[in-house]
Amino acid sequence: MGLFKNVPYFTIIILILLIVFYTLKQYFGPIYPNFSWGLISFIDFVHGEYWGIFFYAFMHYTWEHLVFNCVQIAIFGFIIEQQINLKKLLILFFSSILLGGILCLILVELLNPEWVFMGASGFANSFLGCAWMLSIISKRRNPMSNNYTNTRSFYFYLIASILFPTFPIFNIFNLPGNITYELLIYGVILAHYLCLSFGLVYGFIFCKK
Repeated sequence: MGLFKNVPYFTIIILILLIVFYTLKQYFGPIYPNFSWGLISFIDFVHGEYWGIFFYAFMHYTWEHLVFNCVQIAIFGFIIEQQINLKKLLILFFSSILLGGILCLILVELLNPEWVFMGASGFANSFLGCAWMLSIISKRRNPMSNNYTNTRSFYFYLIASILFPTFPIFNIFNLPGNITYELLIYGVILAHYLCLSFGLVYGFIFCKK
């Protein structure tokens, strides 16, 4: 059993679920075109269709979108899974999905209620923030740690915190020249950074032990 002690089971399960749901969407999407595969509109939500605020996190627009989020989850999910217990990881996972859904309802769906928002980037960015905070705490508790390694780790997380949350900015070039669509992208990026900040705070408050 020692060989499997450090296997990131939770992270692997999440990645498998994301791939399965994306495959189902690709297959059944044309068959059920009226089914909402992402976060429902703000109007639908206030009328009682609450399931979309969680379900959206398991859906993706394209395979590129899926792969990008899976890479982020694989990296930082593995890191934090080695350092915190399953209970704390599950709380981070579900609360990040809920937070991301609420933020997108406010920052995205109010601007364009017809936009079906989806993607795992909310909890993926929370994973990034939590992993970064755990790295900071670990370095502070080990004053004899190598300065070069600390600097390299800092720049790794800094670059990741710029790259992953702001990646949707490239979608602006593929959208109509409409200020509303640009605001939607900026709203998504803001939601990403708020989820990243949530991961930082969660790591500091609940995981530093």
